[in-house]
Formats: sequence, C-alpha cells, structure tokens
Amino acid sequence: MRWLLLATLLALGCTVRRATPPSDAEDEAPVRVAVQQYYRDLSAQDWSGLAALFWPRATVTTIPGESAAVAEITPVEDFLRHIGERPEGEPQYEARLITEDVRIIGNLAQVWSHVEVRFVDSTGTRTGREVDSFTWAERHGEWRIAALARAPEPKGGPS
Repeated sequence: MRWLLLATLLALGCTVRRATPPSDAEDEAPVRVAVQQYYRDLSAQDWSGLAALFWPRATVTTIPGESAAVAEITPVEDFLRHIGERPEGEPQYEARLITEDVRIIGNLAQVWSHVEVRFVDSTGTRTGREVDSFTWAERHGEWRIAALARAPEPKGGPS
C-alpha cells in the first residue's frame, strides 16, 4: 500500500517537458525546400532528381490501407527502379503538399507531410490523401532522406 501511495505521489510530482526547444524558421528553411523538391520531382517523374534527395541505402516503407496484411519496406534503390520502370499507360501520380511539420535536432530532421495525391490513367482520375513521415539527415550542409514511411491519411484528416 505504501508503494502505491509513493508511486502516486511521484507521478503527480512529475512534469512533461520538451527535451529541446522547437527548431526555428531559419534552421527549417533548407529542410522545407528539400521536402517541396521531393514532391515536385515525384510529380514531374524526375527520377534522377528524386534519387538525389535520398542517402544511399535509405528505406521507403509503404503502409497500405487497412486490408493489407503487412507494410512493405523497400531499399530506396529498388523503390526508384520500380517507379521509374512503370509501363506505358500506368497511372500518372501527382502529389500536392498540404501541410508539413518540421522538427530538427542537430543534424536530424523529422518531417510529417499531409499530401493530396492524384492518379490519372485511361479509366479516369482517382484522388486521395496520404501522410508521409520523413527522416532527413544532414552531412556537410546537405539534407537528404534517410527514411520515408508512407500511409493513407486516417479518416477525418490530420490529427
């Protein structure tokens, strides 16, 4: 009983604080520019430009809708080869950045992006929204993607 009382008192006395202050706009600017470049290159199907935004051996994780059994974790080299080899007539993919939340600590940045996507093919146009979670790493002044996870946006939109 004493342990429960002690644990309760300790828990009530604890506070939750951010370990580091939020990054400022000046620090975030190069990362935001790189994120916007990612979506421009993806929509323009500029595969060499897109490849230049990733560090070698980065990963792309695709988390399909609720009906899928598992997430797909793909080395970036395979991801780029796959999207660059789409047969003629495959849907065109366009992505429009809606919002982005950037957090930088040292030479790491975490970016959450909400994106409107559009697929266009001979049967028509399909639209949707997705959430992309990037880990960017900076070396010698250059920000590149170390990891990207992609998933459909939950019903109800950003939380």
